[in-house]
Amino acid sequence: MNKKKLRMLEICCLYYFVIRANFLGITSNNILHLARQDGWISILIGTLLGLIPLCTFLFIQNKFPNDTIFSITKKLFGTTIGKIINGILVIGTFLSITITFYDLVGFIASQYLNRTPTLAIAIMFFLAITYILTKGITVIARTHVILLYFGIILFLLALFGLSGEISFANIKPMLESGWKPIFNGSMSFIAFNVLPIFVLTSIPKNYVFDTKHYHRNIFIAYLLGSFSLFTTLFFILSIFGPNLALLYQYPEFHLLKLITLGGFITRVEGIIALHWLFDLFAFIVIGLYFVTQYIKDDWCLKDKFGNPFIILISILLIFATEHIFKNNTIANFIVLHYSPFINFCFFAFIPFIILLRSITYKKT
Repeated sequence: MNKKKLRMLEICCLYYFVIRANFLGITSNNILHLARQDGWISILIGTLLGLIPLCTFLFIQNKFPNDTIFSITKKLFGTTIGKIINGILVIGTFLSITITFYDLVGFIASQYLNRTPTLAIAIMFFLAITYILTKGITVIARTHVILLYFGIILFLLALFGLSGEISFANIKPMLESGWKPIFNGSMSFIAFNVLPIFVLTSIPKNYVFDTKHYHRNIFIAYLLGSFSLFTTLFFILSIFGPNLALLYQYPEFHLLKLITLGGFITRVEGIIALHWLFDLFAFIVIGLYFVTQYIKDDWCLKDKFGNPFIILISILLIFATEHIFKNNTIANFIVLHYSPFINFCFFAFIPFIILLRSITYKKT
């Protein structure tokens, strides 16, 4: 990785998509259950607290700008312990991707292709994901830039179409249950939308061309992604109210059914909701790229030998999705009660240990 290949815009797009990825049907439902009408406050607090893990990740990358997280851990802890830590991180990442992939397939099956078997939908995405992974991070990043342009246009159309439906009465009374539910909602936001940024440590900082304002641009991408999620939840609460929103598995999608463009164009929710599919698809690709980089770095495989492992991992993802989550009830229970804790263990506690070791590390 001596040759720099990514532009600053491309790396910022990756951050933007990772931040937004798990909101649809996961973070939004968790925050609605925990904080109800105060959920929009949870995202504001979560955005501020999320700067702590974000700065942690950026500090580690800045300390070792030429290395992936896998080579960093081996430098800090030695080869043996480093490989063990890398293996644990990959397991956590794979579990996180499995939840996102289940959410993606479930969303498609319930809102677009309700007569199509979920396995067929999973295989369809398996082909697309496998193909783009074999092309490398450069193609992945450029694809995300294209998806970003379309996603922003669709998101702005949604805001424009829903702006007249807002009712501030639906977010009252504020602080009805105190600050604890709001804080719990913030932790859910950090767990699903901030901590997964860690997967981008598989891309060395110096792999990007113009790193002069690297940190500033990353913070801008972080704030833009968080603001888009804040706006989405605020619209859900102010239009539906918490009681009605909790009746839907995907309130973001049903919200779009209220949109009329020009006063006569209706039923556009299927098109506008595509920007949520972009987010989910993008994170799955980036997460699996993290896993494949682990295989190449720790197992010292060349690219031509890595492609069969990409296919194998993608197949394993389909198998895990089909067997871990038997139904929506089990999936929602795991996502609400267990997944935030798991994400904090893998993407907060371990990076914090790496941070402490990197502070005292001296190059020899």
